[in-house]
Amino acid sequence: MSTTYPKVELKPIETCPNGHMYNTMNYGDTCPICKAKIDETSQPEQDTTEQVALSAEEWVCGWLVCTSGVNKGRSYEILAGKNPIGSDWDMSVRILGDSSIEKRDHSVIVYDPKKIKATLLYTNSRGIVYVEDNAVFSHKELESHAKIQIGDSDFIYVELCGEKFDWKQELSDTILSVLAAKPRMSAIIPKIQLKPIELCPNGHYYNASRDGDTCPVCKAKIDLPSRMTKEEITEQLVLSEEKWVCGWLVCIDGVNKGKSYAIHSGKNSIGNDRDMPIYISGDMSVEKRTHGVIVYDPKKVKMTMLNGNSRGLVYVEEEIVLAERDLESHERIQLGKSQFIYVALCNDIFDWYKNSK
Repeated sequence: MSTTYPKVELKPIETCPNGHMYNTMNYGDTCPICKAKIDETSQPEQDTTEQVALSAEEWVCGWLVCTSGVNKGRSYEILAGKNPIGSDWDMSVRILGDSSIEKRDHSVIVYDPKKIKATLLYTNSRGIVYVEDNAVFSHKELESHAKIQIGDSDFIYVELCGEKFDWKQELSDTILSVLAAKPRMSAIIPKIQLKPIELCPNGHYYNASRDGDTCPVCKAKIDLPSRMTKEEITEQLVLSEEKWVCGWLVCIDGVNKGKSYAIHSGKNSIGNDRDMPIYISGDMSVEKRTHGVIVYDPKKVKMTMLNGNSRGLVYVEEEIVLAERDLESHERIQLGKSQFIYVALCNDIFDWYKNSK
């Protein structure tokens, strides 16, 4: 399921959906009696929209997809500007579980929205990076589905922006000037139990039951993976085959503009409810449950859009989907007031079914 939830400021005393009053300072958004969570989507639409909206420098421009290694099947977003790659907490592309990947700046992928081009750069780290089996000692322009080796892991680069679509006109010079200075952290962090009172890297004690892994004083994060063994990290990172990414929906117009949603093998129901595999938050015109369904067939390497069981309509290239419709990469889809582009990972160049034989 998607993990992008709008943040809600909890009151000191809250009432859970089942009627239990409890102290949120101790238990956060989860009722200690019945384990129900406070409904984060029950706030006014305007507030939700403000919280889910991405700034332009956070719009996705492409992906790295791990095809071999601990993170096989996982994708990492590439944004405009510099995307440093490593295992440290502040790397834009944070790859955990592969000890042969340097902590900081093993390599850097730069996406230039003016030239609509992604380039892999050589860095001063000890790690070597290969593109199409050739070591990179200066820089290498990346084509879509280019094969990249970083440490003991293999990846392919998949572009969103190209001849069929790009953000070029909307990523202004002002935005581009601040891209390199603004760190963008990966959200892939193994889960580990926090202590009730934690000590942040800068020496501040704080209530982790309330504030989680982020210090409220200096905003520093607890480095949770450093407390885990390699085996514990690997166990949490390994994805089952049904969780391997097969494509993406990218919102190109609407409150979630610039955000991407991974599509997996089988049925991917779309809705505005938190337990939907593709959770479209903030757009109240998207039905809560099964507004539409995207199905990926790994044997036929085919993606199909289905009309859901709700009242909501689904359009592909401005034509209504009454039953089913096969999707081609970079076709446009409308759900509610939001518009999306479908981007294929699997095609004639690469697919999981062929590679796993």
